[in-house]
Parts: sequence; structure tokens; C-alpha cells
Amino acid sequence: MMTKFSLLLVLVLSVQAYAQSDVDQQRANLVGANGRVWVFKAFDAKIDDPRKCISGAETWAFAPNGKVHIKKCVANKIERSELNWSIAKQGIDYIVTLGGGQQYRFIYSKPASRRHQMRLRGVAGVKEELSVDRVFTYWGK
Repeated sequence: MMTKFSLLLVLVLSVQAYAQSDVDQQRANLVGANGRVWVFKAFDAKIDDPRKCISGAETWAFAPNGKVHIKKCVANKIERSELNWSIAKQGIDYIVTLGGGQQYRFIYSKPASRRHQMRLRGVAGVKEELSVDRVFTYWGK
């Protein structure tokens, strides 16, 4: 016969297991099996110099090892950076945290017959601050 404490313990462990599997599913949406390259704006290399690009291009490659490789085109030059990343659940939101401390709400969707879409919404410090969404696309399966 289960005591009240045993029943409560089983309930707590079940909720924790469900929450963790939920985070694992979002992690899989973010990185897939072997990593995913998410495109904010596609890179078009300049023919005369492959080190140059068209400003505004940006990709984020999330790897299962907890690294994200960010490639941006700034002032017609390619800039690369590598940061650690993690994902956790806070309330009803999934939060992606980058090594520099930046936090984003992770919103994933894959409508039928469309590409995967990741929306990163900046986490505002207070409600009065404007949230900015950045929408990325993954072109794989």
C-alpha cells in the first residue's frame, strides 16, 4: 500500500520526467540528429572575392555538442563566432541561452509541406521593453 509520501514522490518524479522529455523534444527540433544550419538570410558570395558577402546574410549552426557557430555578413565581410548554447523550460516557454548570456524564447514550427521554422524572440528584461523576433529557416528534412 502506498503512503501519501510515496504517492507524492511518484507524482513529482513523473512531472519532472515529462518536463525533461519535453525539453529533449525541443532540443531535437533545434539540432536534429547531427546538427542543423538555420538561415536568417542566405549568403551570396561575391564572385570576385569569396571572402566578401552581401551585408545582412546570417546563419546559425546548432550542434548537438552544445556549440553554435554563427556566421554573419557585416560591412561586406564574413564574421564567424562560436558560442555555447543550452535550452531549458521556463514556465510555458523554452529558452535558448547563448554563451554570452543572451536569451531567446525558442518557438519552433513545421507546417505541412513547408520548411522548418525557428523563431528566436529576445527575452526582454521588463514587460515594457520591445521584443524582437528573428525568424530562421532550416531547409533539410
